[in-house]
Amino acid sequence: MKIFILSCFLFIFLLGCSSPDSNVESDADSKIIKLIQPVAELGDARVKKELPLQLWQWTGETKRLTVHMPSESGGGTTKKVFCVIEGDGEPLSLDTEVEDLEEAECTHVLHQKDGFKRYPVGLKRIKVLSNGKEGWTWSSALQKQTSWRAKAVNY
Repeated sequence: MKIFILSCFLFIFLLGCSSPDSNVESDADSKIIKLIQPVAELGDARVKKELPLQLWQWTGETKRLTVHMPSESGGGTTKKVFCVIEGDGEPLSLDTEVEDLEEAECTHVLHQKDGFKRYPVGLKRIKVLSNGKEGWTWSSALQKQTSWRAKAVNY
């Protein structure tokens, strides 16, 4: 009986100490992201609108605004948290490698440029690896690299 218990304990110990698959990423790799063309899905028809790929110095300003929420029973309204960004940001290039630093609390963006435009997409704080600049961009602009040699998948 003692041999059986000892064998079970040894088996569980060895199972727990086994090496992980090569697919597992390190924390550093999981934060390295490539930029893609950001889009936002607008309205009930889910029309995709391309957004400018830019880097903003967001002040942290948010507003709670009412938005229409479609549903099978006719829809209604709800309040959502909007991050407020102003004007043009600094242009970014597609496929630029960045580090994903933080996600903003907002689920939507209110862009103040030639009026007010609302987009159902959040913001992420990034650091551009080539020049060290930090700022905020659309969350839909980030594409996670699963490994250095593998193809990228949507983040």
